[in-house]
Amino acid sequence: LKKYDEAWSEKIIAAPKWSDKWDMLNELIADADTVKIKSGDSSYIVTALKKLLTDSNITVFHLAIKSIGLLAKGLWEHFKEGAKTLVSPCLKKFAEKRT
Repeated sequence: LKKYDEAWSEKIIAAPKWSDKWDMLNELIADADTVKIKSGDSSYIVTALKKLLTDSNITVFHLAIKSIGLLAKGLWEHFKEGAKTLVSPCLKKFAEKRT
């Protein structure tokens, strides 16, 4: 999680193309797809994923949801605060009829 810091968070949020966001999220997914992730500061990742949940591109939204799931699976108890932050935007997005 060390390479996913504030600079990474700002870069993915400010990326103008969805394909750039797609590449960065796929990199996160590849790194998070393990049984156990060493705990660390995931607040910047959570902040970026929270903003990506409101992205109009459904592919970016899908990858953000997948990333959240893999982080929760790998971090277990250490993702508790991040999960609390991400539940509300997820539920709002699923309440929309087009999602």
